[in-house]
Amino acid sequence: MKNSAYIKRADEDDSLYKDLYEEYGVSFLKGSYLSLLSKAKAKDYVKNDSRLLDGVQYLATPATMKKADKNVSLTILMEGTDSDDFTSKYESFTDKISGGLIFLKVPSKKRVFKLVYSDIQIKQEYFQNKATFTLSMIEPNPEDRIIL
Repeated sequence: MKNSAYIKRADEDDSLYKDLYEEYGVSFLKGSYLSLLSKAKAKDYVKNDSRLLDGVQYLATPATMKKADKNVSLTILMEGTDSDDFTSKYESFTDKISGGLIFLKVPSKKRVFKLVYSDIQIKQEYFQNKATFTLSMIEPNPEDRIIL
């Protein structure tokens, strides 16, 4: 879906959000939005494994249950008008996402996700001006999202 997400670095002003498609030729493919919205795993519970008691006691209440960081895999399509435009967009995009904490605003999901770059791997290249990638990001705190 084109024009469906915007990106900026955490240290940039909100007026500097860039449209992923207009600026970098990036569109999300099937499954990417679900990957963003999926729940994070629970951290290990506090437990007491005393030899004086049968079994194990868990401190497991809603107040004590905490979530771990979350790995997010986004499948993206990047398009350029030609090989040079594609290369330029790829370099600009990877420079942007690998520059620290980024904010990914997805208006259709009414959320801003705070993500850190992990990896990008090419899946398929088409005619030297299009390619699909798997973009791996980390959401350090899945509970720290901005609701729009």
